[in-house]
Amino acid sequence: MPTTVPSACPSCGAALSPASDRCDLCGTPTTADAARQPDPVTPASEASAATTCVSCGHDNPAGARFCNECGTALGTKPASPAVPPLSAGGASGERPPSDVGKRAVLFVGAAIGVVLALYALTALVGGREATLEEAPNTSATPAGTAAAVALPEGDAPPLPGPTAQSQADAFEAEATAEGYYESARYYLTAAYENQQSNPEASRLWAHEAVVRLEQSLEVNDNPDVRVALAEAAAFEGVDPMRPIQEAQAVLDADPTHPGANLFMGQRRLMIGRVEQAREAFETVVANTEVGDPARESAESALAMIASQTVPSAE
Repeated sequence: MPTTVPSACPSCGAALSPASDRCDLCGTPTTADAARQPDPVTPASEASAATTCVSCGHDNPAGARFCNECGTALGTKPASPAVPPLSAGGASGERPPSDVGKRAVLFVGAAIGVVLALYALTALVGGREATLEEAPNTSATPAGTAAAVALPEGDAPPLPGPTAQSQADAFEAEATAEGYYESARYYLTAAYENQQSNPEASRLWAHEAVVRLEQSLEVNDNPDVRVALAEAAAFEGVDPMRPIQEAQAVLDADPTHPGANLFMGQRRLMIGRVEQAREAFETVVANTEVGDPARESAESALAMIASQTVPSAE
């Protein structure tokens, strides 16, 4: 007498193939003959791996080919995220190259590019209005600072890009000075790249960068990292005095430090203190080699200053 195959699995209700003697979803035998056949003996470790879904963790019946909770094929291994080696600069396509000092300068240089563009635009106005900001009351606030602004509410959103967040997390998990710095760099890069399209998220990412740079400095007080902290704190905007204080701390120890002078020149140019900015940029040029990113940024700033007839605020 021919065996009749039911149209639906009696265990999970999945549709059955007429030619199959078992349910493709849960593995339940669908004919009397199949039910009488013993399942092949499988070691416990393999059975667990084969029937436990790697996606949702659901334990499925022995012989199941797919998870009857989420439908994932069983017996596959979860993909392990690849953590880029610390020395693999640029391997992911999302990380700027070079060493810590040069990367810190790149952050400051990017900000200077924005300042110079605004400087060139406002210089066309002429007179006192050509300065980017009204000169602050220097008896109360250091030059180059701005009013404090509270951070947007909520947590920072995940970093944009397919791998940026996982790589930032991997570097942070190293719990080293370099690891914290590398993680911060992902957040600060995202802050710069999205400041026009998503300003609130950019400030939250800058705050995350500040936290990680502070952790890096706790492990190793590196002046280049402190310059990056000054830039991140300026972008964050929570404490208007901190960026200048961090950069000045570097200059107190090394008055010729290129990154700190570049940052201070940027801040001074923003409030129209052209001569002080010029001195800072000239210090950068005098203490760097041709082709150095800091020197190139300083030379661009000096060229822009020289091309404008803008009265300084001093």
